[in-house]
Amino acid sequence: MSRNTTGWRWRRPERQCPWWCAADHQCTAQYGYPSGEHNSGPMTWNTRYGRLTAARTERITGAGWLDIRAVVRLDEDLATAHRQASRLAVDVDLAIRGVLGIPAPPPGSTQPGAIAPPPQSAGAIMQGPIRRWSGA
Repeated sequence: MSRNTTGWRWRRPERQCPWWCAADHQCTAQYGYPSGEHNSGPMTWNTRYGRLTAARTERITGAGWLDIRAVVRLDEDLATAHRQASRLAVDVDLAIRGVLGIPAPPPGSTQPGAIAPPPQSAGAIMQGPIRRWSGA
């Protein structure tokens, strides 16, 4: 005698989402998938210099991270814009290290993860022709 299995469903145990999780289609952890992730909705702040967007993600294993995007208006002068972009990259790195308690590498360090100080020449960050976004 065989057992009829038509209509049976295999179900993963449901999970409780953390308070910050969007608990919608962005959250795959609520369905119990082994690689599931809790995702917050993107948080956006309009600032005087541009826009900041952040989104938090956490795997069901507990490993989590914050995805941050900054849109910053730079000066129209090419040399000034290069200095600003270089300085921003280094200062953002130092700010993140400060918040997380990670010491900054010594000047001139070649260790992995070290960001060099801002270049002195205007063309050091962007080599080659400058391409403008066409919007298309």
